[in-house]
Amino acid sequence: ALYVTHVDRSEALQDEAIALVRRGATADLDTVNEELARWVVRWRARGGDMTRLTVSSDAAIKGPGTMTAQFLGLHTAHGLPLAEVLALATTNTARVLRLDEK
Repeated sequence: ALYVTHVDRSEALQDEAIALVRRGATADLDTVNEELARWVVRWRARGGDMTRLTVSSDAAIKGPGTMTAQFLGLHTAHGLPLAEVLALATTNTARVLRLDEK
């Protein structure tokens, strides 16, 4: 299965990722640029499948607090359902990585 990453580098790239997801791929955003809300909100607005989107961090560059703060902001500042937000780094990721027992 195709798993495209860093699809938050440009709007055109994200649009391509949304099209690939419609064909069965999964896409990943990272949190290093601290623009997670921008890209997740845009993904949803463009009809991107939230169950086929994951979020990861470049923890070696930014600490885990950066990712946590951005996740909280998706829920508190942007009103996304908490279950949907948490799935981006839990169940969605586990499915893609085939961690069925986790």
